Amino acid sequence: MPDANPPLPLICASGVALWDARALFPDTAPRRRSRDAITGVAIHHDGTFLPPLETTNWHAELARLRAIYNHALAQGWLRFPYHAVGFQSGRAYLTLDILHSGSHVAGHNHHLAGIAAAGDYTQQQIPPSIYLALGTALAFLWGALERPLTDVRQHKVWDPAANTACPDSIAPGVVTAAADHLFPDTAPGPASPPAPARAGSQ
Repeated sequence: MPDANPPLPLICASGVALWDARALFPDTAPRRRSRDAITGVAIHHDGTFLPPLETTNWHAELARLRAIYNHALAQGWLRFPYHAVGFQSGRAYLTLDILHSGSHVAGHNHHLAGIAAAGDYTQQQIPPSIYLALGTALAFLWGALERPLTDVRQHKVWDPAANTACPDSIAPGVVTAAADHLFPDTAPGPASPPAPARAGSQ
């Protein structure tokens, strides 16, 4: 099928590739940071303000990313809120430079990377393909930073006061999926993945 994948470049780190959508969603006021400043990861879903995503084609995925971006701009957040978004197709998109602070956890954006699952998982079970996509995004992040970030938590854990419906208990599964990407023969548990190989091109 000629349009089976989105018309976007792939970006790789440690052999893990994401679809690079950053050019579609400019950061209108970049808040730059060093790699060492990034100490953890927040896991989100894109919430209840969007309708359910009932297809896995890239046209719908890019449209949903556009809706997230437009919502963020309308809130005055000035940028795509998350650094990566994963879909039920198993695809994961890089949506914001990891050396730019996002807009996803109040009071913690300066030191966190944000990864979101497309869809509303307040009620429905999180499918394996979402863990695959989010694990791909986290493995990419580890490779790009040249170190594993094992402090991976749900939005609500980072900010207990937040009025968020982001799903609970998803973070350990995402860490395991990321480890499976980088170390398929000796995948570690969620607490202590070994350091990934040196990052590839970015």
